[in-house]
Amino acid sequence: MYSLLKKDFWVLAKLRNFLIVCFYIIIFGTIFDSLIGSTLLVTLYLILDLVNQDEKYDTNRYINSLPIKRKDIVTVKYLEGLIFSVTGFLLTLLVSIGYSLYSDKATSGPSFNVILGTLIAVLFLSSLYFPCYFKFGRVAYYVVFIAIFGVMSAVFALQDRAFGIISGVDLDQPFLKIVITLIALVLYYMSHLLSVRIYEKKRT
Repeated sequence: MYSLLKKDFWVLAKLRNFLIVCFYIIIFGTIFDSLIGSTLLVTLYLILDLVNQDEKYDTNRYINSLPIKRKDIVTVKYLEGLIFSVTGFLLTLLVSIGYSLYSDKATSGPSFNVILGTLIAVLFLSSLYFPCYFKFGRVAYYVVFIAIFGVMSAVFALQDRAFGIISGVDLDQPFLKIVITLIALVLYYMSHLLSVRIYEKKRT
């Protein structure tokens, strides 16, 4: 699996990707001050761009001709989702802290709820995306690409109302945090199993 991870990171090592990721991080880490928004956009952008490159150059056909298990191919995609999210989170956090120091704006850093919420959001979105990709291929790329901007637009348009609803739920209850986190992890695991099953039966 290491060779697959290495291949994918080389595919993403482009100036265009670097500039786009920096744009997301700077905008959401300074102007909007949204750690979750930046992490989600960076993660989903890198996943979608990687998938688009694989489809464009028909990489999967070549990889499937090698002595590599299809389960490993799927597992790598799920690992990359977590790696991208951690990378986006840490880079946004650094930019946010740097901006606060430069502008003399006091910051206490992200709360545990924000960190946990970011992880859960990434797990949920990735769990929905990957099975669609392994089933429908390039079609899923465009559907999710459009859906991302739709969801992000709705979040910004309805953020006051959404926060009002969320504030009515006591997220400080440890039991509730544990339940939601377990649901997200189980969904991610079940999504992985579903993707493996789909891809092993798929003719490429």
